[in-house]
Amino acid sequence: MQINNGGTSTGFVVDSTGSMTASTITSTGSVTASTGFITTGSGKVGIGTNTPNYALQINDGGAAIGFVVDNAGSMTATTITTTGSITASSSITATSLTASSGDISASGNITTATGNVSAIGISVTGQLTAGTINAGSATV
Repeated sequence: MQINNGGTSTGFVVDSTGSMTASTITSTGSVTASTGFITTGSGKVGIGTNTPNYALQINDGGAAIGFVVDNAGSMTATTITTTGSITASSSITATSLTASSGDISASGNITTATGNVSAIGISVTGQLTAGTINAGSATV
């Protein structure tokens, strides 16, 4: 089935396998998907889960949570890898923290317990707690 949007482009298509393609989907209720991406009626968004518990929840391909943004805006991730900089407007807490070609900066504390903090430059207005610190320059 194909419905054009009034012009030459296709607005809505359901192919022979049941897959749906639409330029825009708007729902006043809930949307349910068996896999992939879902937005719940409470506004929570899930990728890799149909039952997100946080404002944004991305599962790691299995049942484990890989990345979360809660309602307060705090971010939790299993792993964060960047070739650029890591910047936080408050504190950073991690097992280890590496910005391979950038800086790490926080307006609060940087805490890795016994883990490593490694970056070209490290800047923190609070406390810096780490097992090992590797930096071209550090401002604490």
